[in-house]
Amino acid sequence: MPTNVRPFRPKGGDVSPQDRLIIAALYLLLGWLLQGAATGEAGLMVFIALGIIYWVFIHRGALRVSYFFRFHFLQATLLFLLLFFALFLPVKILQLLGHAASIVNLGVVLEPVAFITGLISLVGRYIMLGAGISQAIFALLGKTPRLPVVTANVHYWV
Repeated sequence: MPTNVRPFRPKGGDVSPQDRLIIAALYLLLGWLLQGAATGEAGLMVFIALGIIYWVFIHRGALRVSYFFRFHFLQATLLFLLLFFALFLPVKILQLLGHAASIVNLGVVLEPVAFITGLISLVGRYIMLGAGISQAIFALLGKTPRLPVVTANVHYWV
């Protein structure tokens, strides 16, 4: 039976335990950091920092890291970036509609908007944490999950 998770087999041996632990910590750290900033602009700063770290240290070759490390670093960044924008944009659009309704004095419209944005924020926190924990488990096992939109783009950039 085909599966969506494949063990990672690098050339010349197994994935080092240090790479597994560092990547698992990265997934957990991103899940934890972004669960608090699931609908805030502070999350954008996390992605800017990750982009700078990747470009300066990994892409330009300042650090020699394994394919497993590069793959999971980019997958973590892209996965959480997509989740962040999937949660960030609807909240901002709803807040904009709420402000527009307050300008026109449609107070009845504001109640559902506030409830929906709060619900998206709450659900977003658990999605970020769940994604971080699940991907950390895969990284600790030395496996590379095939995520629908993310993995194809990561293979292109790695």
